Amino acid sequence: MSMDCKKTGKFIAQLRKEKKMTQDDLAKKLFVDRTTISKWELGENNISIDTLVKISDLFDITINELILGEKITNDNIEKISSVTVDALKKGLKFKRYFCLSIATIILLIVMFLCYYFLSTYNAFMLYEISGESDEIYVENGLFFVSKEKAYITIGHIENIESDDVELTRLFYLKNGKEVTLYENQDLTGFYKTSFNDNTGFQYSDLKYVLSNLNLEIKKKNKEAIIIKLKMKKGYSNSNLFVKNPKPIKQEEINKFDSSIPEYVKENYKYDSETNSYVLNQTFDNKKVLITYFVDAKVYVVNEENEDYSETYVYSPPDDFAYDMTDSNGTIIKSFDYSITEKQCLSTAECDDAKTKYFEDKYLNNLFAY
Repeated sequence: MSMDCKKTGKFIAQLRKEKKMTQDDLAKKLFVDRTTISKWELGENNISIDTLVKISDLFDITINELILGEKITNDNIEKISSVTVDALKKGLKFKRYFCLSIATIILLIVMFLCYYFLSTYNAFMLYEISGESDEIYVENGLFFVSKEKAYITIGHIENIESDDVELTRLFYLKNGKEVTLYENQDLTGFYKTSFNDNTGFQYSDLKYVLSNLNLEIKKKNKEAIIIKLKMKKGYSNSNLFVKNPKPIKQEEINKFDSSIPEYVKENYKYDSETNSYVLNQTFDNKKVLITYFVDAKVYVVNEENEDYSETYVYSPPDDFAYDMTDSNGTIIKSFDYSITEKQCLSTAECDDAKTKYFEDKYLNNLFAY
């Protein structure tokens, strides 16, 4: 038998009234908000098992009675007794499905990690290129290769001018044969290829490029000079574990964010979970919570009175919205007002006294007491 939320909610309201407790009293004992109690009693929200246990202890009744929504009598004792059996059966069935789901998820994660590791391990490599002959030096060259593309830049060539060059050629030796990558009529040297389009050298030739890459430079009216280039590995993503630098916290970034008012940074407490600043105050028997949301740049002021609460939502520099709700969460009054245009924006009539109170108490004092 499943729990009828509305029936259970009415039963909780009945038990509460028998104990002469208000919704606020019950909320404090269960460490929840009063509106939560209201939604339970209206049957709008489900109640967790842990909370049902607390409620049953508080009102000295059984879980079965609470789930069924009525006290034990001679007429319903068998019906109430069956509640626990049904709950256990459903619990075991849920547990089996839950365990199977978790096992499936873990298996998929392991398969994904294995695939990711095999496909990305050592997939990016960077080599530094250098070389020399009796009169020419090559330095600061780079060779970047992945499993899809390769880039080669020769870098800087010293002791020779472009005007003296008739030809430069980059090539590698494969099984005793020369494979040319590019030919230029000056000293510029850049080469790229994609292994997917079958042009240029392929990934399978990488071992030849790394071991036998040569640069030929032919001067005008002189014999060509061939320089065997040295390839020194500079980087590859072959580390299984990489020590990451300490991340910068959002609060540290906020310190240098000029869009956040300085009085907020100095007087409010930062909440990392919501990326907001909060300030708690108490005056005139009111509990006041002011929250400044960094992302939205919006202030929310909530004043808790004994029988009702008031909320002001302010979007600088223009508008604010006002709501008054009773102890049951029902809206008593609500309106929108433009501060810059000094006029009501809602169909409902604006309360001039509330508007002036907001401006004097919060706006004019920049939310600081």
